[in-house]
Amino acid sequence: MTVTLNPLHRFDTFVVGAANRAAITAAKAVAEAPGTVYNPLFIYARPGLGKTHLLMGIGHAARAIDPRLAVEYLTLDEFVEAFHAAIGAGHGEAYRKRFLDVDLLLVDDVQFLTHRREMQAELLRLTDALQTANRQIVLTSDRPPGEIEALDERLIRRFAGGLVIDVSAPDYETRVAILRRKAEERRATFGDGVLEAVASLNIDNVRELLGALNRLIAFQAVSDRPIDPEQALAAAGGRAGGREGGTTGATDVPPSRPTALPPSSEFDDFLSEISATVAQQVDAWRGRVGAAILRWEGEGYRTARLEALLQQEVADPEQALRDAVRGLEFRIRTAEAAANESGA
Repeated sequence: MTVTLNPLHRFDTFVVGAANRAAITAAKAVAEAPGTVYNPLFIYARPGLGKTHLLMGIGHAARAIDPRLAVEYLTLDEFVEAFHAAIGAGHGEAYRKRFLDVDLLLVDDVQFLTHRREMQAELLRLTDALQTANRQIVLTSDRPPGEIEALDERLIRRFAGGLVIDVSAPDYETRVAILRRKAEERRATFGDGVLEAVASLNIDNVRELLGALNRLIAFQAVSDRPIDPEQALAAAGGRAGGREGGTTGATDVPPSRPTALPPSSEFDDFLSEISATVAQQVDAWRGRVGAAILRWEGEGYRTARLEALLQQEVADPEQALRDAVRGLEFRIRTAEAAANESGA
């Protein structure tokens, strides 16, 4: 069965803090013993707090423990579309049986079950079948089951019979840890207090926090000197009145915008463009590494060298990727030559 798990979304790349510690503990327990604890596991959180990362992390960890495990990830929309296509082609029963062979089913964004009575019935039937066979199902949503509009009460009871757990917004310490981790991945260095100043902003969404980091990277790239905490706050769009109280070295930053940053819309547009370009280039390279991992893993080859590229600093990313792929191709050619000789 095809597993489309993002290779970047693993437990070891997930920054753990007070707001998500309970959720990742439950996720790891499920990955270590699918079907025996917290079945089903239902994780909910507002967008941008790492639900999908946790969901895919379970799949990666479970497969690392038992490579024979059949794992499938899909969004609720994909589940619905595939079901309707199967029904239209007269293969509804075959579609239902398909999931009965899955050891670990990961379903993302189940909040879209709202008012879909037919799909709710299908998911209820599937959940019962997987539980009966001691197979694991994990679901995510942007709200708890009881707040999904018009959700079947039987589904709510099934979810409550496993474990329903939330991921809250990251606290200050977790925001600092996230910024440091992502800055290291981007090979970006900042002066004392810079990341702490940005973390002190009341940003409760990880995606927005990473957007602030992109702006820091972009501004520092066009600056003739390292930025300080005051400039970092301005570059990140922060204001003194919108920050949390904290014990960082940047707590006494005055509310005025520093003169080093022209308050012009032209500069803001330019900075946003640079930020987007930096993020796109890095993400594109990491995406190519991830695609290569999926390709070679799918053909049965070990990809430790490729995976290491995502965890270390690389002076020339493109060359490193080419070298890793060449190494895999060389081993394939060597194996083919040996097979040909033995068959001759």
